[in-house]
Amino acid sequence: MGSNFEEIEAFQDLHSLYSLSIAYDKRLMDLPDGLDCLTRLKYLCIGGFCEELDTFPSLSSIQHTSLETLELFGWAKLNSLPEDIQRFTAPRELWIQNFDQIEALPEWLGYLSSLQKLYLYKCMNLMYLPTAGAMQHLTKLNIWQCPKLKDRCEKGSGAEWLKIAHIPNEVSMVAADLDRVNFFSLRDLNLGTKEEDQSLTKEVLSGVLSGGR
Repeated sequence: MGSNFEEIEAFQDLHSLYSLSIAYDKRLMDLPDGLDCLTRLKYLCIGGFCEELDTFPSLSSIQHTSLETLELFGWAKLNSLPEDIQRFTAPRELWIQNFDQIEALPEWLGYLSSLQKLYLYKCMNLMYLPTAGAMQHLTKLNIWQCPKLKDRCEKGSGAEWLKIAHIPNEVSMVAADLDRVNFFSLRDLNLGTKEEDQSLTKEVLSGVLSGGR
């Protein structure tokens, strides 16, 4: 998808669109017009834009009342999440990926009142989670390749553990070769705390890493 979105029909005519990915176009400096017309959007994957940007383009035009899943991709200069998403009360799943400069997740994540599942991937300097109160509605937290945060979330002993102890399906997972995996294939894995789920996860990951999937 090009930076000027010349290859696609005007968003104004796509009222029934329910899934949209605007990601990893290094030329992109701003978002296209017409996103406010996507009133049935359920899934949005966005980010990975021009490396010169030090802030995320405004998401204020996104119609978020129908949005169920939001995936955010960062890049080198970003040191914060897009603050516009704190008004997104509908999403149940949030994926935060490649925000290497972020050290702490904001307390306003608690404003996402419908949020149940939080996935953190490759945020290399992330160390601090919001308070337990801000994450009280979470039923699942998955952490991949966030080495500093993983250490702080060790069950019973980590500095962040008390913030997540109430989450019934909390999972920490780090794989050394995860860079070789298409991350979108990980999104399809149903990671749980049950022994059989963990066994299946390892099996699938092994197949992906060896090129068997």
